[in-house]
Amino acid sequence: MSGKHLIFVIFLILQGQMGVRAQTGTRPRQDQQGLRQELAQYHQQTIGTFLLAKRRELDRQLSAADRRTLAQLREEVANHRTQQLAYFQKVREERKASRQPLSEAHKAEIKAQHAHYQQLMGQVTLIANRNQKALTAVATQVKAQQEKWYADLQAIASRYRGTGGDSTLAKRALVHERRRSYWSLTRFLLLDPNSTETYLEELVPKGTDETNSGNLQERPTPVAAQSVVA
Repeated sequence: MSGKHLIFVIFLILQGQMGVRAQTGTRPRQDQQGLRQELAQYHQQTIGTFLLAKRRELDRQLSAADRRTLAQLREEVANHRTQQLAYFQKVREERKASRQPLSEAHKAEIKAQHAHYQQLMGQVTLIANRNQKALTAVATQVKAQQEKWYADLQAIASRYRGTGGDSTLAKRALVHERRRSYWSLTRFLLLDPNSTETYLEELVPKGTDETNSGNLQERPTPVAAQSVVA
C-alpha cells in the first residue's frame, strides 16, 4: 500500500470514530428530551384531562354559595403565590448583597404569609367537609387510576432503557411517579372547572405555599427535579 493510500485509510478510520463519538454524545440527550416530552404529554392528555373532568362533575354537585367561595379563594391563593414569590426574590437579592442571615423582620413577614395561607386553606377545608361524600367518591376513582397511570408511565420509560439513552433518567422518572400523589382535597377543590388547560402542573401546582425560611437558602436543584418534567 502506498503512502498516500495509507494516509487516506487512516483518514477514513478517524472520520468513522468521530462519527461514532458524535452519535454516542448526542443520543442520550435526544433520548432525555424524548422521555420528558412523552411523560409531559401523558400527564397533559391523560391525567390532567381526567382530573379536570372529575372536577367539572363535582362542580355540578356543589351549592352556588360554595362555587362562589371557591372562585374567590382560587383568586386569593393565586395572588398569595404571586406576592410570595416576589417577596422571596426580593429577600434573596437583599441577602446576596448583604451576606447576612434572615432578619427578624423577614422572619415575621414569612410567618405572616404562612398564617394567611393557612387561613385560606382552612376555608377550603370547610367546603371539603360539607361535601365529604362526593369528594370521597372522587378520591376513590382517582386512586383507582393511579396504578394504571404508573403502569403506562413505566411502559413509556422502558422504551428509553438499553437503547443508548440514559437509563438512569428513566429509573428516576419512575421513582418520581411512584412517590407522586395526584390527590389532595384542597388542591382538587381549587381546580378551575372552567379551565381549558389540562397541563398537570397548572391544574395541581407543586408547593402552592412555600412560606418557610428554608426556601430562602441558596441550594442547588436536586438532580431528580432537573431530570423529570412532570
